[in-house]
Amino acid sequence: MSTGGASYLATSAPDAYLSCAALDVIAIHAYGLADLTKDALLPYVQKAQKAGKKLIMQEWGMCYFNTSNNNCPKGTALSSATRDANIKKYADNISQAGIPWMYWQIIPNADPHDGYDYEVRVFV
Repeated sequence: MSTGGASYLATSAPDAYLSCAALDVIAIHAYGLADLTKDALLPYVQKAQKAGKKLIMQEWGMCYFNTSNNNCPKGTALSSATRDANIKKYADNISQAGIPWMYWQIIPNADPHDGYDYEVRVFV
């Protein structure tokens, strides 16, 4: 059995989840950039390992706009190169911490860039 995550590390993996015998996998979410560093993630990896749980980064993303990553409903669009570099940097951090991950949302159609925009458009 798995948990669902929350928007930040601290709310995604409370100690009660780690001590619950019914849970096998702890799913974490992170949208604040401070949560997406290797140093911030490693304590959660260590806690999960100590508790005998699997840990996954179920949800994370990079804002389309130049605003704070955890508060990005509107703003000036980042260049594709900047956004690609941001995604690579934080994906590398998660991988270096030893956590399997999934990106928030990949869509095959036009991204409307409306609201809290963490989606990645792919061309098919």
